[in-house]
Amino acid sequence: MAGGKAWEGGGAYFVFDPEGEGFRSFKTVEARDRFAEKAIACYLSEGWNPGVESVVAGVITHGVVETDRVDRPAAADIDEEGFDGEGNDWSQGHEYFCSYRLKANSALR
Repeated sequence: MAGGKAWEGGGAYFVFDPEGEGFRSFKTVEARDRFAEKAIACYLSEGWNPGVESVVAGVITHGVVETDRVDRPAAADIDEEGFDGEGNDWSQGHEYFCSYRLKANSALR
């Protein structure tokens, strides 16, 4: 989702429609359910479409957040092989390194 994580800012509910709009998050159950009904209806125009069984809706309990970010040091702090004083390899041109972890969705509290 452009501009932020789909599950932050109150988007605790979702619909996933792999043959339609993909993943969408919603702030309310009602909005999620309205969207899901419309997604399902798109499969019904020509009789039974087995793809409809792939449409799912639910609650987003956790999402992934960045942790332990290390920004690229100044060029003067990187040696000719691409390593900094901490042993990080910057030779591939990365702007930063980081890890990731799950974070509980605060919209559920």
